[in-house]
Amino acid sequence: GQSAPPSHADMYALVVLVAALASLVHAAPSYYPAAPHAPVWHGPLAAPVVLPSGYLADTPEVAALKAAHSAALASAPGGYAPGHGYVPAPVAAHGPQPQWHGPLAAPVVLPSGYLADTPDVVAL
Repeated sequence: GQSAPPSHADMYALVVLVAALASLVHAAPSYYPAAPHAPVWHGPLAAPVVLPSGYLADTPEVAALKAAHSAALASAPGGYAPGHGYVPAPVAAHGPQPQWHGPLAAPVVLPSGYLADTPDVVAL
């Protein structure tokens, strides 16, 4: 047997499918490193500082902005004193939370700007 020629509805569906696929390819996210038009960072590499608490230290810019923000709040009508009038909600309402007693993180920043995998991750 011979098959019937495609109908106009079949051809229309094919055109719509091809147009949809073409729009998806064109709308691919531009944040993939392989994308030729993706933005590239040319500034200095990050040099994170890990505090004894395990948190990352603020950069000088962030510390200056926090200080300026606190000064602006303090000079606002009614004033503001850190630690007064603001009490953070308890982190755990269901008893003590486990604490980390292992070594502190020592992040390694690669020349690409990404953090290097830990030896445990590399071993996987």
